[in-house]
Amino acid sequence: MIYIIVILVIYILAMIAISESYKIDALKQENKVLRDRIEETKKWYEFEMKMRVELARNDERYKINAELFSKECEEFTRQCEEYKKLLKG
Repeated sequence: MIYIIVILVIYILAMIAISESYKIDALKQENKVLRDRIEETKKWYEFEMKMRVELARNDERYKINAELFSKECEEFTRQCEEYKKLLKG
C-alpha cells in the first residue's frame, strides 16, 4: 500500500514538474519575443536618431546656402544698379 502512495506522490510530482516545465518554456518564448521586439525598437530608434542628425545637418547646409544666395543676389543687384548708372552716365 505504501508503495502505491509513493508511486502516486512521485507521479503527481512528475506531473507538476512537467506542467512547470511547460510554463517555463512558454515564459522563455515570451521573453525571446520581447527581447526581439526591444532589439527591433532599438534599431529603429538608432535609425531615427541618425536621420534627425542628418536632417539637422541638411537644414544647416540649406540655411548657409540660402544666406550665400541672398548675399550673391544683393551683390548682383548692386552691380546692376552700378551698371545702370554707368549707362545713364
